[in-house]
Amino acid sequence: MVPLVGTLGVGLGAYTAYSTLKTDDNLGNPSKDACASDDDDRRARRLRRWAEALSAEFPAADVRGTKGAGVGVFYVDGSEGKRGWFRKNRVLMTSPDAAVVSARTAAMDPKLGEKYADLMRDGTLPDERIAAMVFLMVERRKGEASAWGGYIDALPRSYDAPLSLSDVELERELKGTNVYDAAVAQRAKVREMFDENVRPAMRGLSEVAAASGDAKLATSLNNATIDEFKWAFQTFWTRALAIPVNDTGEVVEGIVPGIDMVNHSRTKANARWEHVEDNTRPDGGVIALVSNGKKLGHGDEIFIDYGESSSEALFFTHGFVPEDDDTVSDGKGEHLVLYAPWSNEPASERSEDVARRIEALRLRNLPTNRVVLPARPPKRGIRDLEVEAKETLKVWVADAFALDNATSSSSSSSAAVDDRSRVRIGDVLRAALGSKSASLRDTERTEEPQTDATNRSIAIRRYRSSVRSTYDAWLDALADRRKW
Repeated sequence: MVPLVGTLGVGLGAYTAYSTLKTDDNLGNPSKDACASDDDDRRARRLRRWAEALSAEFPAADVRGTKGAGVGVFYVDGSEGKRGWFRKNRVLMTSPDAAVVSARTAAMDPKLGEKYADLMRDGTLPDERIAAMVFLMVERRKGEASAWGGYIDALPRSYDAPLSLSDVELERELKGTNVYDAAVAQRAKVREMFDENVRPAMRGLSEVAAASGDAKLATSLNNATIDEFKWAFQTFWTRALAIPVNDTGEVVEGIVPGIDMVNHSRTKANARWEHVEDNTRPDGGVIALVSNGKKLGHGDEIFIDYGESSSEALFFTHGFVPEDDDTVSDGKGEHLVLYAPWSNEPASERSEDVARRIEALRLRNLPTNRVVLPARPPKRGIRDLEVEAKETLKVWVADAFALDNATSSSSSSSAAVDDRSRVRIGDVLRAALGSKSASLRDTERTEEPQTDATNRSIAIRRYRSSVRSTYDAWLDALADRRKW
């Protein structure tokens, strides 16, 4: 197996000196770090210096600030102003495996690595993603003493995704949307992860730091906050790649400094990334940014496709809705998720009827708490819904007799929907979507006049507009009771 991360210390000694730790009171809030006020060009220069010290190469790319989208990566070929064909498969940038931020990186830390490995083995850090997030938190708290300091300081200190909104902002801006429901659940999960995994892990790492004589770091790690974990959580999920490391299909999830600065576009994607194994390198290889052959001129921005299937997923994870994304207007790749009437009920308080419906859904390998519909209603109504959606909705509205059949493991299912079920399904959809639409109307009605032109506010308005379009299309279609 080719190791994904290797000898980080090689090449970094001349770049990073171990010095005093940050000791100010702002460590619990990443947005108050000194580097938080740096402009994008300064962050880009800091990243490039750090990466080049680690043998990253930029043969045809540069990292710079963009107009409104943070740091980006741009094509450079020395032909200022000229426009020509981007040679296919041209290597634009490479980042060594040694620079990847992952759980393996954490486990190779010279002082804390063994403890990271122990925490993963005993389940305190239950997966490699959380381990990488904790590593980001620890390295940020080390400050200038971190070998990763140049990269950590180049990262944003705040994000625009819903997780960064306050509870009041979330309610005010997104009530009545799928993202609101998902964000509420995500916040609870992040808090649970912090309390059950991150805080105990930081305490364990603090003990090792104290035993090694690093009292300042030990004290600092014990003071970790939920705001820091939200920062690390979003840093990981907005940047991580699933990197294949050999021919067996093994994948390492990690952040690739430099390549993580490439912005997204479905329509303008002109590059891709790939892992290149190199047995002559002590760290195993490089991750390369490679052109795909589209026409591009010197100074044009390089884009990749992040791969999320919908603009809603991009907004939830990354905090933006692409302006050039035609899925927003025509519904391609988009979905409408409706949660079951019992989805917010504690399991201990559910009725026997609800328990039987959930069991029927499980027997058919159907989602037990939601149904996924297309963003645009099918022209012929319920008959053209996907089989899974029809089967799920049939269980939602089944009467006692139908439910008895549905909970029998020997019963067969049918994609056909009888008239009685069709009417009930139509009523359920009209009620659910009518309620969500009313909540969104209230949000839109109470919104302040829009003078805010931040990326976050623009993304929220663009997302809400797409949701409004979806609700209106469905409610118009549901008015035809012959089809619904």
